[in-house]
Amino acid sequence: MGGARVAQGYALGAGLEYEINRYVSMQAAVDRISQVGMEEEVAAGVNLTRNVAAIRLHMKAW
Repeated sequence: MGGARVAQGYALGAGLEYEINRYVSMQAAVDRISQVGMEEEVAAGVNLTRNVAAIRLHMKAW
């Protein structure tokens, strides 16, 4: 299945939002991107696995 240069993987994401009041809210997000099922000779020394986290503060003018 696929050519010799195909990598397989998965991605997961989760998020949370907390509303402090009607003008201010905070968001947190986490993403996981992982590479699996890779053949040794195809991508030797290359790893695409990443963990990404973010925190955001949202403010509304009105």
